[in-house]
Amino acid sequence: MDKDSGLQSGFKTAVIISAAFIGTLFIYALVADFIKRIDSPFMGFVSGTEFPSSTRYVFYAISFLLFVLIPKIRRLFLDRLPSLKPDRRTPLLIKTQIITNALCELPANLGLVLFLLNGSGRDFYLLLGISLVLLLIFFPRLSIWNDLMSRS
Repeated sequence: MDKDSGLQSGFKTAVIISAAFIGTLFIYALVADFIKRIDSPFMGFVSGTEFPSSTRYVFYAISFLLFVLIPKIRRLFLDRLPSLKPDRRTPLLIKTQIITNALCELPANLGLVLFLLNGSGRDFYLLLGISLVLLLIFFPRLSIWNDLMSRS
């Protein structure tokens, strides 16, 4: 297998994994909708007086901070690319993409936690939207992968 076919194969793997992460966002939305339907009106598992409102602001802060942190974390991994043997570069790109996807999905996870705690569908869908935006921003692009490989 030559270098280009290895990159193509790795890229396809990263695209499938990234699409699966996006798919999980829709599953989260289905779960939240299901909970709202079977337990209407869903007020969360923690009453309003027990739920600290500062928690939601911390979750939002973490979510917006990811727009700055994800590129820096990606750079930590990708800066190692030139020092690797050619056969280890594509696996590093895949691993970096998986870690990126997991970080991009974090706001949706936090939103689901908020929804389960206080029943706020608005917070959930807003944080889910942030995750979707992050996943689309950092969705793998072959031109970027080719550029990274050519600089190595």
